[in-house]
Amino acid sequence: MLYIPVKAAFRIGKLDDLLPDGWNDVNIGEASFAANFNTRATAIASAAFGYGTQATNSASIAFGNETLASGNIATSMGDKTTASGSYALAAGSQTIASGTAALAAGTQTIAGGSNSFASGNLTRATAINSFATGDQTNAFGENSFAIGSLTLVTAKNAMAMGDEAAATGENSFAAGFRTDATESNAVAMGDRTEASGNAAFAMGLQTKASGSFSFAAGERAEANGVRSFATGFLSKANGANSFAAGVVSEANGSTAVAFGNRTIANVADQLAIGRYNVVSNVQPNDENINFRAFQVGNGINTDNRSDAAYIRYNGNMFIAGILTEGSDIRWKKDITPLKSVLKKVITINPITYHFKNTNTNSPDLQIGFSAQEIQQQFPELVSVDERGYLSIGYTRMSAVLLQAIKEQQQQIEALKKRSKSKKKSTVNCCNA
Repeated sequence: MLYIPVKAAFRIGKLDDLLPDGWNDVNIGEASFAANFNTRATAIASAAFGYGTQATNSASIAFGNETLASGNIATSMGDKTTASGSYALAAGSQTIASGTAALAAGTQTIAGGSNSFASGNLTRATAINSFATGDQTNAFGENSFAIGSLTLVTAKNAMAMGDEAAATGENSFAAGFRTDATESNAVAMGDRTEASGNAAFAMGLQTKASGSFSFAAGERAEANGVRSFATGFLSKANGANSFAAGVVSEANGSTAVAFGNRTIANVADQLAIGRYNVVSNVQPNDENINFRAFQVGNGINTDNRSDAAYIRYNGNMFIAGILTEGSDIRWKKDITPLKSVLKKVITINPITYHFKNTNTNSPDLQIGFSAQEIQQQFPELVSVDERGYLSIGYTRMSAVLLQAIKEQQQQIEALKKRSKSKKKSTVNCCNA
């Protein structure tokens, strides 16, 4: 042991011919300590232990095999580690902590940013406040976090965890297997999901959310439109603000909804549910009042599409089956027979007409009634909306018309009796 009083330093061990001047005055720091073989502690209050270790900055510590602590108050330990940043710590094998207050641990890890942390195998945390741990993970963005195996984070405030996950957009998050969050505020989680739209969210198996603020979940669902939503199996929401759910459903029109089994909504604001509905052969977002606004599909396959019911934008409705209304007598009270309707019916004039507003109604010639005339005679058949416009319950007109026919038939029967009686009287007179 060698004590150097003028520097209050200790030296223990020996030097070989490769480092003959390792303990001369220049290489001895005040209040330093160097021990074992070929160690050097050249700065004030520094310490070096082991084989070929070097502590070259104030209050630095190096111990192990060929470690280097060159940062102020830095610590290097293990095998060929380097702590070059102030207050840095490098531990393990061939790790490097070069950032201020950085920590590198494991095998060949690098903590290059201030306050960064890298641990595991071949991990790198190179930006300020970055964190990388696991196997070959990389955190290159400021305040980034990478954990798992082969994960990559390149943007600020982003996080990736799992296996080969990548978060490359600011504030993005990727978790799972080969997930990608490439735009700002995007989230991708699950198995091979992609969130490439701003603030997009993709989760599940091979889902894609490419539209800004879009959401995709399930298996291979795609949300490509702005603010679109797709969930289920192979569903696609391509229109802006569209929604697709179920099995191989597509919402291509803006604000369109496709829900069910292989339903397709091509028209803007359209709702298609059920299975294998009839597809409108139009360009997405094309507008026409004859298009189907609402559809209930009941087809059996892509070559045999059909609708159980639909409503067009012009208000026309179609149903493939029979429309029934609840009419069980057990549901009713205050029951009174309908009487004396014939005189009222006679005052009502059937008319033909065109709608004034052809933007929302069919331009075709119509047959019907004036709701005002119906209201005068049968107010029970007329409804008034919040704007004061009238509508007729045409199905309930059948009860009125049936009663009118009965009353008319009664008149016919009475006329027949009168005619028969008159003929009989005439015959009697002639015989007399």
